[in-house]
Amino acid sequence: MQVSKKIWQAVIICVGMLMFDNPVLAESVSLRWDAPTTSTDDTPLTDLAGFNIYQGTATGVYGSPVNVGYTLCHIVTGLTAGITYYFAATAYDVSANESSYSNEVSKLIGSGDVGNCSDGNSIHFIWKNRNKSTGGFNGGFQ
Repeated sequence: MQVSKKIWQAVIICVGMLMFDNPVLAESVSLRWDAPTTSTDDTPLTDLAGFNIYQGTATGVYGSPVNVGYTLCHIVTGLTAGITYYFAATAYDVSANESSYSNEVSKLIGSGDVGNCSDGNSIHFIWKNRNKSTGGFNGGFQ
């Protein structure tokens, strides 16, 4: 009898926690791109090290970069529904040369938006070529 009472107390506590626990869900978006494989002279690109993602809530105005390393998809989290976010990307090589910004993409975040790198609904950047003669990148993302 004593065990049964303790189980019911635990159930009541759990139900109470579920009723009063109202988590704040932050929305997210996924960004995807194709890595460059050749330089503008068609030689293999062998020193690409990674990518930076920039975001802001006004066009052309970004906060500090998020270094996402050498990955081809990144989920940006902590976004607020009802706000339009603007994104741009840069690439960098092993010598820390960073490209100029990619083209800018934007998204009005809806309630319940959840970024997922495997569902095909990512915002997609397309990388052009690296310009070896200048040591930098040519064209950025598109």
